[in-house]
Order: sequence, then structure tokens, then C-alpha cells
Amino acid sequence: MKKAKHIIAILVIITFLALPFGMLLGKEAETNIKQPQQISGMAMAADTANHNKSQFYGKSWAVVIGINRYERWPGLEYAVNDATSVKNHLKKLGFDEIISLVDHEATKHNITQLLGDTLPRQVHKDDRILIFFAGHGQTEDIGERQYGYIIPVDGDIQNYYSSAISMSQVREFSKRIPAKHIYYVIDACYSGLGLIRSGPRFSPSMEGYLKKVTALPAVQMVTAGGKGEQVLEVEGHGLFTEYFLKGIEGQADADDDGVVTASELGAYLRPSVSKASEQKQTPLFGSMEGEGEFIFILPDKGDKTTAKVEPEEQKRQQERLLEREKVLHTWEEMLKREEKELQKQFKKY
Repeated sequence: MKKAKHIIAILVIITFLALPFGMLLGKEAETNIKQPQQISGMAMAADTANHNKSQFYGKSWAVVIGINRYERWPGLEYAVNDATSVKNHLKKLGFDEIISLVDHEATKHNITQLLGDTLPRQVHKDDRILIFFAGHGQTEDIGERQYGYIIPVDGDIQNYYSSAISMSQVREFSKRIPAKHIYYVIDACYSGLGLIRSGPRFSPSMEGYLKKVTALPAVQMVTAGGKGEQVLEVEGHGLFTEYFLKGIEGQADADDDGVVTASELGAYLRPSVSKASEQKQTPLFGSMEGEGEFIFILPDKGDKTTAKVEPEEQKRQQERLLEREKVLHTWEEMLKREEKELQKQFKKY
């Protein structure tokens, strides 16, 4: 009976990993990375000019959690500062309701009550919600499985299941909160995420891409790194949060359309943080469920359908697009390796 369950589980995982990457990354996801299309002197994507939040969402919510002073775990220096900075940036980007839990407020009870009881009664189906956590994360190995946890201020240093917040609880929060788009941004390193896809489900070059992905539901996540990696802090911030803030300010807008999607942000964070940390910390990103995209709408920079793009800016746009393709191609290769490993395990049964 146990073997049968293992076989079923492996088949399910293989099914997800075997999704054609042409569907995930568009035409560029063929065997070789192609150069992004040349950007003309006129900015692309007329359907993405002069965005406003009301086009895509009802109300915008955020929960920001930062813990420096743990009861049992070693203290952190900049987690609360990270949470405060994220809160301030989200205000500038038009988020309507931002709820903060810092230090002693960020107990397991308070977090689970907020995400599991309070917000499900207040958030509506056309809303978006971003949940940011800066603090400790932990991976627990039980048998052949890994379980990821985020550690609340009162979390125990050994009994994670009973005192921390597991990925299964995070999934339950996502089911209970009726928002169209949910985005978890976790400045902590841990594994056991259960992501089903790393890149976008549809090619960003397709006509009406933004309208399509914002209409579809999505639960997405990005974390500061994987199991055993060190979360680095620099100049008043966690390194991951430093680049996250730069990304939502516009540096992650690879196609310069005035919108940063969660996939664009992940594709920007992964190489940027890895390079800045000298490969000590490499963010993980992807979708937990749904085919849509959480988006950040950048402050209006003028009408992009008529604004001229200078040659130097064209070059930078092309470099950003190429970098994004490289990152997504890397994820394709990684998932192919994981699929082969799972197939080997399957043959054992």
C-alpha cells in the first residue's frame, strides 16, 4: 500500500514537471535561448500604457511581518526595518490596506488568526494581497520528505510542527482568502515549497498577455533562498529585501511596460541576489496554484505608446529581456534534471 502511494505521488510530480516549457516560457523556451525581439524606437504594448490599479483589482491588501527579537531563536538585526520599508514602498504603489505585525506582535496565534480568520472575512474576489515575512525560516527532514516553516516570534527551536507555520498552513490560508491574486514574499531561506511552476504560464509576448494573466487567479511565492543557505544583511536591509525593493521600483520591469509581474520579479531577483551574495543565497520563485500573475503597477511615467526610447535605453531593455530568458532557461534545465531523478526513483517501484 505504501509503495502504491509513493508511485501515485511521483506520477503527480512528474506530470507537473513534464509541462511543456514552450507553454511556460513562450517560443523562447526552445532548445536554445533566442535573442529578444528588437525594441523599436516606439515603446511596445499599447494595451499596457498608463495603467491604474482599478483596471485590474478591487482593493489592494498587504500584511508585512518582521521579527528581530525572537523569544527562543537568535535575534536578527534588520527584519523589522525590512518590513517597514516594504510597507512604505507598497503605500507608494497604491496599496489600500497594510497591516503590520512586528516583534512581539508576530506570534503564531496572531498570524494564523489574521490570515485564517480575519482577512477571509474582509478580502473580496477581485482583490489582491501581498504577504511579506522577514525572519527565520527552517526546513525539517522527516524520512524522505522536506517540510518548510516560517518561524513566528514565539516559535520553538525544535518542535516546528506545533509552534511554527508550515507550508500546508500557508496553502490553507491561500484557500481561505478569496483574493484573485495572492503573493508570498518570504525573506527567509527554507525548502519544501511545493511550487508547481517557476515561469509564467503564458508567453509575455502574446497579444493581450497582461489582460489575460490579470484576469486569471494566482497564488505565487518568492523566497530569499533554499535549504541551508545563509540570509545575508547589508546596509540596513536583508540583501533579498534590498533587491526586492529595487525590483518593485522598476528595475524588474524587463519589458518596460510600466508593470512588474511576479514572474518578472522572480527572474530579476534570482540572478541579482545570487551574484551580490557570491552564490551564497539564491532566491526561489514560482506558482503554488493558478495560471495568473500578481502585478505591481509602477507610477505613471507618461504615455508609453508615443514616448521615444533612446538608444541606450533600448540596449538596457534588451539586456534585461535577455537576462530574464537566461534565468527561465536555467529553471527549465533544473526541472528537467529533477524529472529525470524522479523517473529513476519511479523505476525502483
